[in-house]
Amino acid sequence: MSRQFFGTDGIRGVPGTSPLDDATLFALGRSVAEYLHRDHSSPHALIGTDTRESGPHIASVVAAGLAHGGASVSSAGVLTTPGVACLVRQNDFHVGVVVSASHNPYQDNGVKLFSHEGMKFPDSVEEEIEAGILKHRAEKTAFSLPALRPDDSLHHQYLKFLHDRVIPGAPLKGLRVVLDCANGAAYQLAGAVRFAWL
Repeated sequence: MSRQFFGTDGIRGVPGTSPLDDATLFALGRSVAEYLHRDHSSPHALIGTDTRESGPHIASVVAAGLAHGGASVSSAGVLTTPGVACLVRQNDFHVGVVVSASHNPYQDNGVKLFSHEGMKFPDSVEEEIEAGILKHRAEKTAFSLPALRPDDSLHHQYLKFLHDRVIPGAPLKGLRVVLDCANGAAYQLAGAVRFAWL
């Protein structure tokens, strides 16, 4: 079955137009929650974004759909895609949602989904979620946007994970490292990670 929304790396497009219009994003959240309810009575989702201007709005609309579908939502705020995948795997989150278009031009954005294992959903699951999107989008349900407040403890947890990956006794002292954090999702964490190397 050919997929209408999901490409090789999630859903991507120009915010405000399909498939990143509010109706589709809200339906996406509802469909993901519906899928999770098959195995979890109280599904819990984690949302993170990159630094694109459209990120907070997209995250809020997806969160509204998740909440409407009976899932609770936590926010990691601005965080890298691997950071969200790591936190989902290490905590009680049943799905990770990353609002990012990776290397695409700044005007684009996208949504990536990760399972509790920190891996992308298989194609068969994405097809089920797409079917739910089409169903819920046709219902034209009214909704309000939740206020997503980032949980700073998640950043600390991810920093600890990174610190613990530094090889004890590795000869790193004296190395010069250049970090380009101009518009990256790691701009808040990169400086803190640096101290683990000193």
